[in-house]
Amino acid sequence: MQEPLRSGWLFPDSTVSPITDIQNTNWHAISAMWFHVSSTGTLVLRNAASHGQFHYNATRAQIVRDNSSLALVNVSCANPTYMHAMCYNTTKRPAAINTLIDFVTTNNLDGVDIDFEGFASFGPNMWTGYKVFLTELGNALHNIGKVLYVEVPPIWNNTTTMGTGKEWMERNSQGYYPNFKYESFNTIPVDKVVIMAYDYHYDMTVGTPNQPLEWLRDILKWAKTTITDDTRIVAGLPVAGYGGTTGSYAQTGAGYDWLVKQPGFNLTSRDASSSEIIWQNADKSYALIDQTALEDKIEVCVEEGIGEYMLWHIGGNLYGKDV
Repeated sequence: MQEPLRSGWLFPDSTVSPITDIQNTNWHAISAMWFHVSSTGTLVLRNAASHGQFHYNATRAQIVRDNSSLALVNVSCANPTYMHAMCYNTTKRPAAINTLIDFVTTNNLDGVDIDFEGFASFGPNMWTGYKVFLTELGNALHNIGKVLYVEVPPIWNNTTTMGTGKEWMERNSQGYYPNFKYESFNTIPVDKVVIMAYDYHYDMTVGTPNQPLEWLRDILKWAKTTITDDTRIVAGLPVAGYGGTTGSYAQTGAGYDWLVKQPGFNLTSRDASSSEIIWQNADKSYALIDQTALEDKIEVCVEEGIGEYMLWHIGGNLYGKDV
């Protein structure tokens, strides 16, 4: 299999350099995080005047357009009640869709990327509204020749399997998301299903990896058993790491450029399970993804026949080798 396509989320903060991070890297898709959903269920544009570095303006939209094969605008929402206020409302839902259609048309973008999270809290009505929104948005985008990407949580089984030697297999991951099923995307007009297969440490405490390689593999294998068209599967890979108090859940995401300056950093501190650089200094632990770690994660995608990966995130990180 040839090298998978490289895509990434453009996290618009002060770490982003248009030259280093965007113009000098070969991007398939860039998902620019320029919209979020308000508490009342309406779309809010993060424009440069009100939000600062690399939030939306026409010039930045052109930079994204010029340096990717697919220029996407991202809509984020971490609160399911906000998402539900938009998706389940027969007035706000079409208004949001019209706003996004107008935005991609005006800015000559290629589509929309939906990043609605808090999946474990999706009740039946939330799940219904979410699917209706994606269906109507996907149809509207396809009608004008545009594409729809959507982010989904990492799921790797629907049972518990004791004694495998893999801690995560002792958990029923589908059970975390009783109303969220990958197989539903077989009948929703979504072009790419992006699996956020990282942040393992949020469950396992500071000092553990962002993404164990075999965990990533098990997630991709599960996706291939539930999503009928493998070409629609995109693997979410981390390039940002984190730092925090060892053994706690008090952690902060951080980029490569910041992490290499932290006390105790040493390239020989490589974790065999993830290929990441993980080290401890006093009561703090850090995890970093360098080129070697990223290439090993991409190799898992190659071995599993996944044709595209998306990196979290563009800005202050390494992105692998150009091919």
